[in-house]
Amino acid sequence: MDPINTFSLERHAGEYHTWPPRSRLIHNGIILDLSLPGYDLIRQYDTIDGFLFVTDYDSPYGEATNFIFVDKRVERVLSERSFGGMYASFWLEDLFWHDARNFTALLSGCEYVFTIRSFFIPYFYPKLGIRVGESPTGRRSG
Repeated sequence: MDPINTFSLERHAGEYHTWPPRSRLIHNGIILDLSLPGYDLIRQYDTIDGFLFVTDYDSPYGEATNFIFVDKRVERVLSERSFGGMYASFWLEDLFWHDARNFTALLSGCEYVFTIRSFFIPYFYPKLGIRVGESPTGRRSG
């Protein structure tokens, strides 16, 4: 998992409440046929199986943070996990990697441990697995 900065999200014009919920992904200045939830791309990583993007909405009414896993060809979303909603903010405080497939995200004071699964079934057994407050070594948050 290598942090990168070659991607960005399109910018929207006009009033915030008129913006679409998804933004097109841009790679080295080229607009791609893929859109992600959110307006700000706050983290991006090149991983063993694809790209991990972390986005948010930069909303004045409640912050949501999205974790999106995309295939290596940047053609389709393999997994999407979202935290937050109206008047319930979940902003990313920190993200650190344990190894090539496991990372912990600290969202509004709570730890969420993600696993990038090699085997997955969309909707039933997602590519991005989540455990609350427990690291791969068994340490619980507290």
